[in-house]
Amino acid sequence: GGWELAALYSLNYFIQTGHHGQLSRHGGHTTTVRKAADEEVEKEATHAELGDDDDPFVREAIADLTTASAADDQPTGDRPIIDPQNHERWGGLMRHLAQAGIPVPAPQADAHGALLHHVAGKPAAVVTRLPGSHRLQPRLEHVTQVGAMLARTHLAGLDYRQQQAHLRGLSWWVETVPVVLPHVDAGTAHLLRTELAFQCETWRSAPGRALPRGPIHADLFRDNVMFDETAGEDRLCGFFDFYFAGTDSLLFDVAVCLNDWCIDHATGRLDEALARPFLEAYVALRPLVDAERQLMPAMLRAAAFRFWLSRLWDWHLPRAAAMLQPKDPTHFERVLRDRTDNPWSV
Repeated sequence: GGWELAALYSLNYFIQTGHHGQLSRHGGHTTTVRKAADEEVEKEATHAELGDDDDPFVREAIADLTTASAADDQPTGDRPIIDPQNHERWGGLMRHLAQAGIPVPAPQADAHGALLHHVAGKPAAVVTRLPGSHRLQPRLEHVTQVGAMLARTHLAGLDYRQQQAHLRGLSWWVETVPVVLPHVDAGTAHLLRTELAFQCETWRSAPGRALPRGPIHADLFRDNVMFDETAGEDRLCGFFDFYFAGTDSLLFDVAVCLNDWCIDHATGRLDEALARPFLEAYVALRPLVDAERQLMPAMLRAAAFRFWLSRLWDWHLPRAAAMLQPKDPTHFERVLRDRTDNPWSV
């Protein structure tokens, strides 16, 4: 119980800098969460920079992608991730999920039904406060609860009517790889090009187009889930941080979780003792379709690629923001290489 006021910074700050963050309070500790901004994306970067002149496969994949995904997943350019319109969308999704019994911070509307408020001239949201704390070293009991709750979240979101582009989805990858390429060595550039081409081909394939879609969290890492053991049992009590939520493949959300909750961080390898029970808990509520079972190895690569790319972007194109602490991109490069060399099937 209780209330939390999350000030989302002034709209002028959004427009002028493209940076944003959230000050939140969980389990008695104040934390600062920085969300990626898009200001540094160079508009002059072209799709042709993705491959050599003798690499028609890359060019063909990009050309097909432009036609196939334009309506689904808009590139963000230098537009900030969070603006008032986006807030209403992900705030609406959170309210929808809360009303369906999913433990998320429930946005509180004003007398006119608006979810975006203004406090001291700044855009703000009022949401219910989640109890508990993170489990950064998860055990079996934690990953199975996350798997089951993720399935419940996906099912609850299927009748949510608003469509929100996944702002860190495939078209953002296409837009951002050319921006990063000049800053990396030849081996990294080769992996970026080849993996992007593979992902474009995967998403445009018949199985890729058959993947069930719906609202996804897209960033459900260990520090975005709360557990509470005050009643004796270590119980999952909330998902939060829906800033990157959007409409995309449900399997991508599963893969993001597997790549964070169920791995050996030293090697990047999946931990079978956690990964299988996680997936079993998920499919007990939402069974996978054939296309999802077929593309699980590709989606695990996609989830690793997405976070590797965003960390490379932050690392090589730092922005002047006090809350920005770029994370080492080599972790997800290691995860990506492992998912490529050791495909994990279901």
